[in-house]
Amino acid sequence: MLQWPIRARKAIAKLFAPLQDLEVYVEDDNDEVFYKTLLQRVAYPVRIARVVSLGGRSAVINAAATHDPEASRAIFLIDGDLEWVKNEPQPPGNSLYRHDAYCIENLILCKAALTLLLTQELAVSDADAESQLCFENWISGFEDLLTELFAAYATVHRFCPTYRTVSNGVGNLCTSGERKKPPSISSIKVRKAIEDALIESERGADRNIVYSYFNSILQRIRSLPNPVDAVSGKDFLFPLLFFHLKTLECTLTRRSIRMRLAGSCNILRFQALRDLMIQIAS
Repeated sequence: MLQWPIRARKAIAKLFAPLQDLEVYVEDDNDEVFYKTLLQRVAYPVRIARVVSLGGRSAVINAAATHDPEASRAIFLIDGDLEWVKNEPQPPGNSLYRHDAYCIENLILCKAALTLLLTQELAVSDADAESQLCFENWISGFEDLLTELFAAYATVHRFCPTYRTVSNGVGNLCTSGERKKPPSISSIKVRKAIEDALIESERGADRNIVYSYFNSILQRIRSLPNPVDAVSGKDFLFPLLFFHLKTLECTLTRRSIRMRLAGSCNILRFQALRDLMIQIAS
């Protein structure tokens, strides 16, 4: 696939300058419509006509570091990733914003929006949709396991950063779906992944140091208002959500579910981002 150089991508935003108050740059390719849908709600009345992908986290961070605020008003958005799970400071830059969660998908995972989605797709009442969704029970079914897993992932990322973690996805940690039954989290597979990550961590540090760090990260995660914010929304929570909705006979694709939530999720979780966007655009 043809990849535009960063300079060319930033030039695209300039073409839309008369139509918008703020340039917005993000990591992910082919995600501009999703971000535009969400951010137009978050930043209103700030005008956003185009969201530009720079093709990766490092590219966004570098662009933010070299951006001249006198030349244009712009904001650069990155996910929290394991850096956020480890409670490390975000990279420098007044126009750089790191989402206060593993990734933006965590912030749009909204019970009310999912209930609305089901009322529309299944043609049922709000009460029936909420009952079928069983949102809190769904979350509690994997919260403890996956928060512990991501504490282990953060630990191995600290001591052995080349070890593959989140990129393996959630599929390998699920049971095989039986006929008419979707995959679900396997506690045995997750426990093995936790054990493997911590063993690998010991290649880079003493066992006591590894486990002290792991326990401190796990304690931090579980003290969060939404502990699953430390679990990758994109690679873990949304695939699990898709499986869950499939059991309710909701036939929307993952991409469609994500777009629907972008248009209806509770934007109060984006208040800090909204404040910064309005400040930069003013």
